[in-house]
Amino acid sequence: MFLSFFPDCGVQETATQRIVGGAHSVEGEWPWQASLQVRGHHLCGGTLIADRWVITAAHCPTSKILQKVDVQLVQQDICSEAYHYQVSPRMLCAGYQEGKKDSCQVTLSTVTYLLHLHPKLLCG
Repeated sequence: MFLSFFPDCGVQETATQRIVGGAHSVEGEWPWQASLQVRGHHLCGGTLIADRWVITAAHCPTSKILQKVDVQLVQQDICSEAYHYQVSPRMLCAGYQEGKKDSCQVTLSTVTYLLHLHPKLLCG
């Protein structure tokens, strides 16, 4: 019943080509997309799921490197201007197991939602 309020939950809006490899995206097309970076270099992608949480692959940020990670949100491409958020030293990982478990939640300083920045609606 809850999902009836969100008929598009979990459904891709239109068939698109992958952005991986350099395809240009329109500003605001991916308002939940995050880039986890170390010293300005992309480490891995993530998805904003709440005002303080980004979910990413558990094999990507280790607790040692997490102290150096900066998260960028609201960027049209990897080189454009973006909002930067510091990562809390806390992360919740399900315990990485290749082929089975590969998710990790990273805590951010509080994110203020903007026109082109809001979390991805996850289905329960």
